[in-house]
Amino acid sequence: MIISVYSPGNSFLHQLKPGIKLFMLIAITSGIFIFPSLMISIISLALSIGLYIGCQLPAIHFTQLVKRSVFFLIVLFILHFFNNTLIVALTICIRLSAVLIFATIFTLTTRISDMIDTVEKALSFIKRFGVNPKKISLSISLAIRFIPLLFEITSRVREAQSVRGAGRNIFAIIIPSLVLMFKTAEELTQALDARGYDCEPLSLEDKTK
Repeated sequence: MIISVYSPGNSFLHQLKPGIKLFMLIAITSGIFIFPSLMISIISLALSIGLYIGCQLPAIHFTQLVKRSVFFLIVLFILHFFNNTLIVALTICIRLSAVLIFATIFTLTTRISDMIDTVEKALSFIKRFGVNPKKISLSISLAIRFIPLLFEITSRVREAQSVRGAGRNIFAIIIPSLVLMFKTAEELTQALDARGYDCEPLSLEDKTK
């Protein structure tokens, strides 16, 4: 279901602790958005591509990411080009491309189980407020994994509409994409419910009954 799944390897990122990688992802992403200049965006994109190559990750994942995000980026570029300037449109698209690649690298080099455990440990302090850190960590992990899926859905709808001759109709792509996204989210919710993720963990007293 998700495009970017864990890809085994021996790169330094594969061996790095998930917590450090998550912190790096947040820091890099924040920096890209805090300093929204064209030059920084280009440098970030170059670094993300270089890091992807340096980690020796499968080229097929990168190709899929490009294919499934190009339509969204083109639409985004057109919208900002007419509402702002060429520089702004380029900056936004390049910046978003860099973030997508960094997020893909993170998901390819990190097992989802390790990701959940790391976030859960980091949020363990919220237990005192009656909040279940396991649910929060699962939500964050799924959100990171869900981003590539959105582009996959859009790409599939665009290809299907192109066959029908409606590939240039934006609404013919956006509306079915939204429907499929909500359907996928509903299926994911049902799958989590079936596995008991919505249930509070039993106390020792309850387990002995």
